[in-house]
Amino acid sequence: MEIMNCEQYVLGELEEAQAAINKLEQENDRLQAQIEILEGQLNAKDPHEDEVRRWGRTEIVKNVAYTTTTADVGGEAKSFEEWCFDAVYRGCVPKGWKRKEFIDYFEPELREFYNKRVKELEEAEEEDE
Repeated sequence: MEIMNCEQYVLGELEEAQAAINKLEQENDRLQAQIEILEGQLNAKDPHEDEVRRWGRTEIVKNVAYTTTTADVGGEAKSFEEWCFDAVYRGCVPKGWKRKEFIDYFEPELREFYNKRVKELEEAEEEDE
């Protein structure tokens, strides 16, 4: 066994620690490179993803809201907010959601259904004239 003084012992420990640090840095770099590759694969845009997402959101709204709810009250169009609260019943909203929260989240889809109802109302009025 080699006899060392205190300084040699400390220098030996520091060199071992530096070697461990270098090895960990190399492993970290390798893992970071793998993460970047995987994130690149996740971020690769599937051309159908937007369409699937849009259809899925529309189907969720159809399952929760009565999208055929009329948009008029006494011959006058309801506001969008009034129509939404009539169309989205409290008991139909998925667990964990509040009705207002659901309406705010799916506002684009609900507005599309609302605009369709208003257009039908306007067409019906034009036919009556």
